[in-house]
Amino acid sequence: MVAWRSLCLHAYVVATTPSRRWARARSAQRGSLPVCGLAFHRVADDYPNAWTISTHTFEQQIEWLQEHCELVSLTEAQRRIQNGNHERLAVSITFDDGYADNCLHAIPALLSRRIPFTYFVTTHNVQNDRPFPHDLIAGRALSPNSIDEIKALADAGVEIGVHTQTHADLGRISQTDKLQQEILGARDELENWTG
Repeated sequence: MVAWRSLCLHAYVVATTPSRRWARARSAQRGSLPVCGLAFHRVADDYPNAWTISTHTFEQQIEWLQEHCELVSLTEAQRRIQNGNHERLAVSITFDDGYADNCLHAIPALLSRRIPFTYFVTTHNVQNDRPFPHDLIAGRALSPNSIDEIKALADAGVEIGVHTQTHADLGRISQTDKLQQEILGARDELENWTG
């Protein structure tokens, strides 16, 4: 059955390539190509789970993106969306949470290629060297980044963003002071760490 699906997919790709190229060229002329965000959490080869991608797959994706897209910062992606004229497919890469494993392969790969990305950090996990609750529930105490790693990223020119203090579900918080603490408190902590 897998061979049949593969054959069908290949036939579809071959049959639709001309019309997809025409549609893309037309969208480029109109300035309506997408500006996309691509979010990663953890890039590693051990303890795979739903929020982990292997280093090999990450490399393949980055190579494909470099060949087919313009890789832009999150700030530039927002500017382009507001501007409304997108003649080229653009992608902004982000990371959520702040896993230490990302410093082993993913971040060096992006920095060496000078690909902009934004790194969103959950500050209390970093500050207290505490694994994320969703990892503990899954039976893996995966390490968060350290404050020194976050400082080094900022020093390397990486845009660091807030992913709350405690990885809270902001949609479930109704108290304004709690929302402010989760967001603004995390912002203040990041500013203190990175200067």
